[in-house]
Amino acid sequence: MPETPKNSMPNPDDVKIYHLSEADADVLDSLLANRAAGNASSAEVGFSITSGPMPAGSSERAEKIEDLLNVFGQYPDEEVPEDLTAKTMSFIKQSEQRERFTAQIDMLSQPRRSLGVSWKQIVSAAAVFILGFCLLMPAVQNNRQTANRVACSAALSGMGSAIGRYAEDNGNALPSLATQPGAMWWNVGKSAREDEKVTSNSAHLYLLARNGYVKPHDMNCAGNENAPVEGELVAGDFDWKSPAQVSYSYQNMYGMRPARIEARPRMVILADKNPMFVFDARTNSLRFDPNVGVAASSKLHNERGQTILRLDGNVEWIETPFVAQGDDDKLDNIWGAFGVEKYTGTETPASEEDVFLVP
Repeated sequence: MPETPKNSMPNPDDVKIYHLSEADADVLDSLLANRAAGNASSAEVGFSITSGPMPAGSSERAEKIEDLLNVFGQYPDEEVPEDLTAKTMSFIKQSEQRERFTAQIDMLSQPRRSLGVSWKQIVSAAAVFILGFCLLMPAVQNNRQTANRVACSAALSGMGSAIGRYAEDNGNALPSLATQPGAMWWNVGKSAREDEKVTSNSAHLYLLARNGYVKPHDMNCAGNENAPVEGELVAGDFDWKSPAQVSYSYQNMYGMRPARIEARPRMVILADKNPMFVFDARTNSLRFDPNVGVAASSKLHNERGQTILRLDGNVEWIETPFVAQGDDDKLDNIWGAFGVEKYTGTETPASEEDVFLVP
C-alpha cells in the first residue's frame, strides 16, 4: 500500500485489498476450529474442517498463522460492564446534542438579513416612539379637554335657552318647585313624587326636562363620566337618580329666591358641578368636603376652571369661582353661601344677589 501523507485521508483508488490464499484460508479455519474444541495446539492437527487433511508443508504455515492469532490473546480479557450499553447510548446522545448546539451557534452567528435592521436600530426606533408618544400625550389631552369645554359650553347654552323659554311661560320666574323651610337640598334622587316634598335642588333644574324644554341627556357635561346616557332618564322622572349623574350646579332655590332675570342679568345661575360637595358611593349621597379650598375649580374639567351660565344667557369660561355679578367689581364666590364655612345641606343664600350653586 502506498504511503499516505500525515493528517490526510487515503485516496480510495490507491488502497489495495489483499486476500488469503486458499491454503492459508484452510489452515486458518482448522486452527479456529481446534481452538473452539479446546485443543492445546491447533497446528498439531493434521486436517482441515473444510478441505480434509492438510496438504504437505501446512504445519509451517499453521505455526505462522498461530503466532499471529496469539497476538490477540496477549490483551487481558475483562468482563463487559453491565451499564456499558447505557453509557454508550448516553455518549451518543451527548454527541448529538453538542452537534445541535454547534449548529445553532453557527446559525445565530450569521447576520440576520430577513429583518434588514439590527437590534440596536429596533431599540432606537422604540425609544423614539415612546418619546414621541410622551410629547404628544399632553397635546392629545389638551385637545380632549378643549373638546369637552366646547361641548360643555354648547350644553349650557342650550340650557340657557330652555331657562329663557321657561321664564317666558312662567312670569319671568326661574325653574323651581315648592320647598319647605329647613329641607335638605343635596339629597339627589330622594324627593317624593306623591306629595312633591322636594329634598334636592337638582329637582328644580330637572323641571326643564319634565316640562319638555330639553331632553334629560341634553343636560350632561362632556366631562362627567357618570352622566346618564340617552334613554336612561325620561321626562317623566322627578329628578336624577344619583348625585353622580348630575353635571351642573344650579342656584340654590331654598330660602331667599334670586332676583328676576331682568333685575340682575349678569348673575351666574348655572355652572359645572360644585367641587365642595363630593359624592359618596357607599351611601349614594353628597357630603361637604372641608379639604376643598374656597378657590377650587370644578373637577369636571380637571380643576382648570368651569363653564358658567349667566341670567342673560351668556356662557363663559372662568378659571376662578370668584365672579362679579353686577356692574360693580364686587366678587362673589359661586360655590358657597355668604358667611358660611361648614355645610350640612340646609344652608341657603344670604340674599337675592348671593350666588350659591348646588349640589
